[in-house]
Formats: sequence, structure tokens, C-alpha cells
Amino acid sequence: MPRPEPAPAKKPSLLRRILSFFGIGKKKDELKKNLNKDAAGSDKQTPKQRVRIAKSAQNRAAGNPAAPRKRRPNSTPPTQNGRLYVGNLSFEATEAELEDLFKGFGNVRSVEVIYNPRTYKSKGYAFVEMCRTEDARRAAEILHGQPFMGREMMVSAASERREKPEETEQAPAPAAEPTPAPETTAASSPEA
Repeated sequence: MPRPEPAPAKKPSLLRRILSFFGIGKKKDELKKNLNKDAAGSDKQTPKQRVRIAKSAQNRAAGNPAAPRKRRPNSTPPTQNGRLYVGNLSFEATEAELEDLFKGFGNVRSVEVIYNPRTYKSKGYAFVEMCRTEDARRAAEILHGQPFMGREMMVSAASERREKPEETEQAPAPAAEPTPAPETTAASSPEA
């Protein structure tokens, strides 16, 4: 008995051919076959996996953000008034939070967070004045480089304030006396 001829395979449409060219329009049966082949241990090559190799210590310091950071060196010890500069602050840090932080080292005379006068947002630095110079030195040594509100603080001695003299305190300059005009002689002045 003659065998029936199988029906010729349908030619895929133009859209199917384009999708298959890009590897998008695979049929479910083809996907199942590929999965079964992979599970059976076919000779199909697996794609290479990307492996990151750790850099050496000197390369890490050259720009890897995950590298351990060196602590910033301290500046000069605080001046005689115990005034500290606190930099790299979080923009959400308030004067009350800074005062609470520095109270652990001694009495705090004043805390001043510097704000932008137009936007009233913090500029990211502040000045803290301690009552005793020893407390200020100890606070600068311990808190410098420590994280506070998600950022690494920079605590150092504040430079001396330069007070601007007020205009009312200045005495007016003495007025210069008018110099007498040279006397003219009769010979030099023509008279009619």
C-alpha cells in the first residue's frame, strides 16, 4: 500500500522570516526542543561567563570607589578660641543635630550651619565653637573622617575671623586746611 506523502511544509511568511533572523519569533516547539537538548547534555557550547577579576591594591586606590579610603590628614590644631570648621556635611544636617554630636566632647558655645541666602538650603559646611580649646582638639581628632548622616565629615580648625570695621566706629578724616594763596606783588599785577 502506498504511503501517503506528507504535506509540504508551509513557507514561513515574510514577518516570521524577519523575526527568526533576529531570533525573536521562535515557536514554542523549537524552544522546548532547545530546552530538552540542554538538559540532556548536548554538545552545544555554553556562552562564556564574564568574570570580574579583583584589581591590585595600587589599582584600587587609583579610582575604585569600593577601595578602602585613606583617612584625610588633620589640619592644624584649633585656634585659641576653639572654633572648628565642619565640612562635607549632609545638606539635611541641622544645627541641633550638630550640637548634639559635639556635646559629647564638651560644652558647645555656638553652632552655625551656613545657608545659601537665596534658596535657604545648606551649603554643606558649618562652624562649631567649643568653650574649651582642649575639647575642640579632641573633637577634631576623633570626628575627622567619621560618617555623619551618610557623608564623611571633615573637621578641622577654622581660620580666624576677619572682622570688618564698621563705618560708624571710624573717625572722620581731619579736613585739610586750605593753603594760603601766594601773595601777589604790585609789580606783577597790572593796575590801570
